[in-house]
Amino acid sequence: MIKVRFAPSPTGYLHIGGARTALINYLFAKKSNGKFVLRIEDTDENRSTMEMTEVILEGLSWLGIEWDEGPFFQSQRKNLHKEFANKLLERNCAYRCFCSKEEIEERRKKLENVSEWKYDRKCRTISLEESKRRAERGEPFVLRCKIPEGKIEWKDFVKGNISFDSSQIEDFVILRSDETPTYNLSVVVDDYTLGITHVIRGEDHISNTPKQIAIYKGLDIEPPFFGHLPLILGKDRKKLSKRHGTTSVLSFKDEGICSLALFNFLASLGTNLDVEKCISKEEIINRFELDKIKKSASVFDYEKLLFLNGKLISEMNLNELKKEMKLFIKNLPFPEDRAITVMRTRSKTLVDLSNNLKPFVEEDLNYDEKAISKIDLNLNSDYFSEFILELEKVDEWKQNKIEEVLREFAERKGIKAKDLIHPSRLFLLGKSESPSIFDVFYAMGKEKSIRRLKKGFDFLKTKKEEKMYKLVLLRHGESVWNKENRFTGWTDVDLSEEGIKEAKEAGAILKKENYIFDIAYTSFLKRAIRTLWIVLEELDQMWIEEVKSWRLNERHYGALQGLNKSEMAQKYGEEQVKIWRRSYSTAPPPLELNDPRHPIHDVRYRELKKGEHPSSESLKDTVARFLPLWHDTIAPAILSGKRVLISAHGNSLRALIKYLDEMSEEDIVALNIPTGIPLVYELDRNLKPIKHHYLADEEKLKAAQEKVAKQGKAGK
Repeated sequence: MIKVRFAPSPTGYLHIGGARTALINYLFAKKSNGKFVLRIEDTDENRSTMEMTEVILEGLSWLGIEWDEGPFFQSQRKNLHKEFANKLLERNCAYRCFCSKEEIEERRKKLENVSEWKYDRKCRTISLEESKRRAERGEPFVLRCKIPEGKIEWKDFVKGNISFDSSQIEDFVILRSDETPTYNLSVVVDDYTLGITHVIRGEDHISNTPKQIAIYKGLDIEPPFFGHLPLILGKDRKKLSKRHGTTSVLSFKDEGICSLALFNFLASLGTNLDVEKCISKEEIINRFELDKIKKSASVFDYEKLLFLNGKLISEMNLNELKKEMKLFIKNLPFPEDRAITVMRTRSKTLVDLSNNLKPFVEEDLNYDEKAISKIDLNLNSDYFSEFILELEKVDEWKQNKIEEVLREFAERKGIKAKDLIHPSRLFLLGKSESPSIFDVFYAMGKEKSIRRLKKGFDFLKTKKEEKMYKLVLLRHGESVWNKENRFTGWTDVDLSEEGIKEAKEAGAILKKENYIFDIAYTSFLKRAIRTLWIVLEELDQMWIEEVKSWRLNERHYGALQGLNKSEMAQKYGEEQVKIWRRSYSTAPPPLELNDPRHPIHDVRYRELKKGEHPSSESLKDTVARFLPLWHDTIAPAILSGKRVLISAHGNSLRALIKYLDEMSEEDIVALNIPTGIPLVYELDRNLKPIKHHYLADEEKLKAAQEKVAKQGKAGK
């Protein structure tokens, strides 16, 4: 009968690699009508804990991996291990080693390359009689396995034929001086006495296998069959991150992953079971084929796990799903079945599902700020109360009836259906995404839906009455050095012909949209100044107040200024150039103070205080120098009621946007601000963004942003 085992060490959690190993053993045992044995290798007394043992058992149970025998504890079998060690000694396949640690270390140090040290077998030639006499005199010793001459090889049923030359393997210790067994001896004895026929484990154990085969040969025992599973790598083909590689599988339970989804996912790693949706344990066992395990490493794709989990949540039996949900629905009434049925289609995890169901069981609701910013307050506040009255007239609260009322009302008012759908979704659920809004209406019920919409309408009226300010940001038109793809920074270059055209188009669109300004802010650099002049001329507003500040200058690119970005990418790599261009906290190589390009030599910056002349800047530095201008000058102007236009540069505007939108360092680095396209911010009374948008159609905006993103790439 086939018998396999899983033998975790309770010095850490049951992680993904261990769980996959356990699962492969389990599937093979079940497919072969064999036995799956659980053994706890707890011989490391200093690090092994019962708490970790319990966590491992809980993790296996949660995954649905049931063991037929055990758990056996290795620490309780020491006498047996010692007995087999002595058998090796009696058979002249092991010997006593009387070398002290200090003696071994002294000999090791004499090697030219100490890392190549293997025990030099000094005590191997001591006769058995002399060895016995020295032991009886009380001289301390360890037992070492006597590695046989020649090759040690085996046919690995995953990796194929594997061979080690005996000269590569030292005579390793099997019994310490305190008579405690070492790992390789314990494993062999336990596998033999428990009747293990197949050892399936990770490929990190390949180096242990020849040592264990040597023990089997010394005991004249036929070794089991060995199979070593390849590693599990991250999507970058590197070692799994701590996030997924070393944490307990129970952390996936806490994240809302269903046990069957993780079971399916692990079963598909490196096997013939490349599942697209979750199947039952029984079907997985039936399909599993040990000889189809792949030799190469498999990839842990968390997105695929989420996909499988989401599919399972959307398709599993409703009563089973409700059992899974109990862990996550705490201190709240349990949602109605129709709410679960609707919201599970948009939930990748049980945590997602529980959060998506909160609006159905909680009365208070917070509205997502980004979702609010997408709603036209004027348009919605005018007709939304009428729409609520129409819904109150609906007798049969079904999806098709609600949809019919909404679309007929929208057509009658000459508006788009989305102008009702978006605010309804926000007021029912507090966010901008959901399954069909008509399914949501149905699941929430008429009474609660109407109550939520009325509360939302009150919010609309309040929002409309709040003081709102507009701020227009404009990155200068394309400069000559933009066109030549060169690092510009504080170098004062002018607009290209295309840049002049972009500035005129920006002015024309602002004029078309009836924008009027009271004050404009710009940098000390002519490409931004000229862009502002062209725009104001198009608007016929050249008479307004202008404020120029060095704090609105482009980020200083140090010694890179004037160099071609593509050539730098070819020389140093695109990633390095990207770091120089966009990294939040890394500045490019600095200018020397005696370099004539250094701003300390430029008359326009003579008023700057000592230490304010940059030799190079990161985006973080740019944010730091810009914010005083915002707080001391621009923000007070906006709050006083002045209509403000800022004509500046990619990085100085990025500094402002990071501050306004509270963007992370990672997100701001990826932001591409196109040249010559006005960006309009609507701000509340605290100058917090309500919403923002570019004055350009999607196609033009996308093309302009892609043009910016391509800068700094080799060959561009």
